[in-house]
Amino acid sequence: MVATRSGRPLGIITSNARHTSGKVIPSLNFAIPRQVLAPVAAFARTASLEALTPLDERDADVQYILELRASLPLPEKRRPRARL
Repeated sequence: MVATRSGRPLGIITSNARHTSGKVIPSLNFAIPRQVLAPVAAFARTASLEALTPLDERDADVQYILELRASLPLPEKRRPRARL
């Protein structure tokens, strides 16, 4: 995704996901905001693996979504919010 007027990158839109069981889920689409990709951009500039360490940090809300749990929804205060 790019901004119409400036051409600045806003993020990446992706589709398909692979469940831990190996099954591909073709109808799962999501966007990755450019702020999340900052470590990748830093690595591209520096070739330093240390730039990628923030990508190893786990976010409980994101993990909940990525695990595709079939359980009760999170309480209101724990629901992840879009960060675009």
